Amino acid sequence: NVSTRKAKSARSSPNRSPERYEKEKNSHETTAGRINKVQDGVVTISLFKEEGVSNKEFSLDKCEYANPDVGDIVNVEYERDEKGSCSRILRVQKILTKIGTVKNVGPVSGFIIVKTEQEDVYFERNCCQIAQPVEGDTVQVSYIHSCGKLKALHICDVETQSKDKDEGEQNQVSSSAKGNELPARFKFRACCAASHSAPCP
Repeated sequence: NVSTRKAKSARSSPNRSPERYEKEKNSHETTAGRINKVQDGVVTISLFKEEGVSNKEFSLDKCEYANPDVGDIVNVEYERDEKGSCSRILRVQKILTKIGTVKNVGPVSGFIIVKTEQEDVYFERNCCQIAQPVEGDTVQVSYIHSCGKLKALHICDVETQSKDKDEGEQNQVSSSAKGNELPARFKFRACCAASHSAPCP
């Protein structure tokens, strides 16, 4: 049958086997991150799941949306090493990021109202960079459509996000100025966008 032929084909390949495929699939993970620098076709990113860990670099062609820029909040698929840390960036996709208002918040989760969405955005406290979010707070929320619902991956104060982006752009301009060049984001070509559905949590 078809499944038997596929299994035989995988086993017969010297570079691919069902066991290796399963191992590679299980070593992949997704998390949110922030782009800190784009220069000479190389993107530098920090992963929120590995806060405090040094930035990761990857080639621009891993971005599956046009014109990645400093401060973008993105969804990152990466390969884990034996210690569970990011060893290789596989692909990067931009996340919807909008201004919203905290509707309610409990000990571990809450909801945010985004005017352009018909339903509230669910969030967990561990993805919130605000120490004590309260009802009525205006926040910047980055979220995805997951299993038919809106789920936040990153929440921060609006002023904090603007400051981070300004600092990142200033560092990028300073670095480019040393070689009398424009910042790289003005030079690179937009890469191809590809559709991707985030896996259910």
